[in-house]
Formats: sequence, structure tokens, C-alpha cells
Amino acid sequence: MDYQNNIQSLIFTQHKPSVNISMRFHILGSIWHKYIMPITHKHHIIPRYMGGSDDPNNLIELTVEEHANAHKLLWEQHGNWQDEVAWKALSGQVPNAEINHMMNVLRNTGKNNHRFGKPSSMRGKTHTEETKEKIKNSRAKQKINHSIETKKKIGDKHRGKVTPEHVKLAVIESNKRRTGIKHKTHKNKGVKQQLISCPHCDKEGGITMYRWHFDNCKLKDLNG
Repeated sequence: MDYQNNIQSLIFTQHKPSVNISMRFHILGSIWHKYIMPITHKHHIIPRYMGGSDDPNNLIELTVEEHANAHKLLWEQHGNWQDEVAWKALSGQVPNAEINHMMNVLRNTGKNNHRFGKPSSMRGKTHTEETKEKIKNSRAKQKINHSIETKKKIGDKHRGKVTPEHVKLAVIESNKRRTGIKHKTHKNKGVKQQLISCPHCDKEGGITMYRWHFDNCKLKDLNG
């Protein structure tokens, strides 16, 4: 069955409860809506990305399964990535944590990419040493100082989330590249650190001692 016939069939078979059933459910009130009535979605018969509007004539109420099947038929008929994502998300084939990644991949792949067929503006060009130095200095000065409230919001947003496998692999690969580039040229690599002692608490350690000792030592005022 193609998409148009499927939608027409759904419109034809949809019906409202009879008067007696409606009255009973009106008495039951929220119990009906919360426990008995199936979850429904509003589906755009002509998708918005194809120019469809939010006009009531372009909307149909479908169950989750019907909604997923409608987007599957649209995808099979037209091959648009938006319907593939909607179908797989609604049918539970793609976890919520990976939907955004899937959208980004499909949106930027092949002909879906807005720069498909266009040459890169930097193709064949390289930055001058002066430009590279400016970029380096600009990035070095960038500081993100989140407020306590913002940090709490970020923490609450990500708490309990499961990191997708593709993100874990990307982080591992990034760390490998960073280790290979940064630490091979590090001036102190392989050099034994000199021990230093805090004058306030006599604790010994490496260069990181300056973070919690010396001027920042908690015994500084007591000994002063």
C-alpha cells in the first residue's frame, strides 16, 4: 500500500465513540484519558519540510504505530532523510540518545549537504603563519565561566544519560591524537620533577603544590 492510500484508509476508518460510551467516559474523566485512551500524535499529511502547513485539513491524528508506518511509507516513496529519522525514532529502532547524531549524519551526507557539489572556499589554500598565530592566540584567551546556576542546569540535563558508543570512540580517538601531538614535544617529558616544600605546612610535592600550598595553604594565616 502506498502512502496516499494508507492515509485515506486511516481517515475513513477513524471513528468516535458512541454516545453511551462517551457519556461513561465523561463520568470517568481523567481515568479514561490517563489509562485507557491510546497515545496519539498529530501527523502532517503533507510534511512541513515539503511545504505542508499546520492547517487542520493537513493534520490527522494517528497512534504511534500508525505514525511510524506513515513516515516509513513516505521514506520508501520519496527517500527523504527526515522521514527515515521519524520512522526509526517512532518505532523505537533508534535510542533517544542517538537521534540527534543520526539527524546530523543524514543531514550532511551526500546530496543532503547544502555544500554538495560546491568547491570548498579553502581548497588549495593555506593559512599564513601570521593568521595561524592569530587563531592560536584567540583560542588561548577564550574562557567559559559558567555561573553556579548554569553548571547545575548542565549537570541536571546530562545526569543519568548513557553516552552512545560512537561518542565514546570519538573521545578515545581524540585523546590518542592529543597525546601523540602534545606530549611528544612537551619540554618536561621524561624529566623527573624537583620536589618543593611548602613553608607553611612543610608538605613536599611537585609543581602542582602551588595550587593548594604556598600562598594558598590553609595553614598560612595560622603560622603568620
